[in-house]
Amino acid sequence: ARYDVGAKIFGVGFKKTGTTSLAAALKRLKIGPEPDHRAAVAATVALLGSGADAAPAVRAAAAARAFADAPWCMAAARGNLLEKLSTAYPRAKFVLTVRPAADWWRSVRNWLACLKPFNKDRYVAMLGATAFDETAMVAAYERYNARVRDHFAATPDRLLELDFSAGGADDFPWEKLCAFMEAWGRCPKGAALRANAYLKNDFALKHPEDALDSAALARCARGDGAAAAEAARL
Repeated sequence: ARYDVGAKIFGVGFKKTGTTSLAAALKRLKIGPEPDHRAAVAATVALLGSGADAAPAVRAAAAARAFADAPWCMAAARGNLLEKLSTAYPRAKFVLTVRPAADWWRSVRNWLACLKPFNKDRYVAMLGATAFDETAMVAAYERYNARVRDHFAATPDRLLELDFSAGGADDFPWEKLCAFMEAWGRCPKGAALRANAYLKNDFALKHPEDALDSAALARCARGDGAAAAEAARL
């Protein structure tokens, strides 16, 4: 076989914690394939349904090795997906991407205000929060991360926690990630990694009449939520 699909790497950090960077790093390390996009979308829909069905996500993972963002970012919040993945794939390892709670909330708030205001309820549901406000979202975010840590307390070798915000693009924690995945021979030591979800976002292509131009988007991303979005359009 070209690759061992049993040696999976699941990125289970919630959105806006560096999931785009993790996906880019796994590609740089030639860890793949990723799951089928349509299957991942269907699994996301199933997890967000009233039954929080995790079975499609478990099935979607069968033939792939590298996972980041949805639906895996809901692993500790919906459908007991974390437990089901770790049981179904006993050789899999998990990466919990995190950032300080205040920084994470600011990033989420600005991302939704600048680009996807229609996704607020979706983020609430994905994280299992009670409302879209700082208190409720931060509490749910911290509860999510604690659940991941607790799940792997007895098997710490299966979990790596990374905070990409602790360094810049030129200080990516390659050594930690490579050692965790036993990918020493492919480790690009000291190499920069620049991955930005704002740059990847296709909202402008789908909704050109509502989208900010690149300069306005940059101002919004540095600003303060809805106020920044309104100011950026001026």
